[in-house]
Amino acid sequence: MKPEGSEVAAGAKRQGSAQPAVPLPSPSVDVEPTAPTHGRAPPGFARRLWRLFLAFVRVGSFGFGGGPSMIPLVRIEAVKTNRWLSDEEFMEIYAVASSLPGPISTNMAGYFGWRVAGLAGSLAALFGLTLPSGIAIVLLGGLYQATKDSSLVQDALAGVRPVVIALLLGVAIAFAPKALASLRGARGLALRVALVVAGFLVAAFTPVHPALLIVAGAAVGLGFRRAW
Repeated sequence: MKPEGSEVAAGAKRQGSAQPAVPLPSPSVDVEPTAPTHGRAPPGFARRLWRLFLAFVRVGSFGFGGGPSMIPLVRIEAVKTNRWLSDEEFMEIYAVASSLPGPISTNMAGYFGWRVAGLAGSLAALFGLTLPSGIAIVLLGGLYQATKDSSLVQDALAGVRPVVIALLLGVAIAFAPKALASLRGARGLALRVALVVAGFLVAAFTPVHPALLIVAGAAVGLGFRRAW
């Protein structure tokens, strides 16, 4: 006959073993803190704002000519350097930004800032974009007025403009494989190439607004959706 104390101990052992084990968090999984922030910004928020500001300071500093010349720089910062989105998403955002009022560079800066860090991100991106040109206008405005007719200044600007064209062509070449890819084979590819040629001719040789071209492209896409 077993002692009474051993039976009690055995029962306690069985009862303890029946309780489910509490899973421990894996060391490879980031556990979000549950403590309230009491109105403070989430962790990393200030760093995202700083990265947005620096990214668009670089765009504003080297986007000579403004507008389209800044698009390759915005793509490098948003897609390549910071990986905020893919090339496909960049193409879609570029199309929408082109159809909105205002400079395309400010439209895109506002959108990327909002996407990364909300309203504060939009303000940081827009401030970073306009800060270099604002400083340059204040500091160099009088100097430019005095030297704009100088042959040295004209030669320097003449060398910058072809580089801007090269950058824009580089963006177009990078977009082309994704924009022309079709699941319909050669017929779909031929339709897309024809639309590229028609859109280029209209944009280059007529005063049609880009918004109308984008709407027309959407209409063509819907009209040929079975052959696209």
